[in-house]
Amino acid sequence: VRYRRYQMPERKPPASLHDPHDVAQGSQRSRADVVTPVEFPAVNRLAAVLQRDGVGPQTPVAICALNSPLFLVAFGACAKLGAIAALINTHVTGAGLTHVLQVSGATTGVCDEAALAHLAEVSGSHPVRFLADVSSAATLPAGVHSLRDRLAPTGEPTIPDVRGGDIIAYI
Repeated sequence: VRYRRYQMPERKPPASLHDPHDVAQGSQRSRADVVTPVEFPAVNRLAAVLQRDGVGPQTPVAICALNSPLFLVAFGACAKLGAIAALINTHVTGAGLTHVLQVSGATTGVCDEAALAHLAEVSGSHPVRFLADVSSAATLPAGVHSLRDRLAPTGEPTIPDVRGGDIIAYI
């Protein structure tokens, strides 16, 4: 068998590494779906909210959000605090969702608007208090509070990185 030698084309680094407002070349995502370095302060702001709720090193935090900037910010906030990001599959509903939330060990969670209907189904059957990144017009089920209402109106103090140990659990 003869193999043809293949030379990889030379690649330039994506533009987003140089310009924090630029979307990576060739990306099919819209600008609204891209987290840029400009948005990293959001990690600090969410970390401060979670820390006020008692989240610290090795504390599980349920994250029930689609792949989005919120998901990345929540994951980053958990890493910053040394907390365990318990990633909840967004397709799990009903009794399965109740079970997953119970075994996650989390008492605090972050969710997006897409998760609200599923969380309303299982309201009161699990110990997790969720912070939802939702519009002000959204109706929140019991045990879910608006994340935007919990954020400080001014800048949060810088939260030092704790990191270390396991920081992820996919349930």
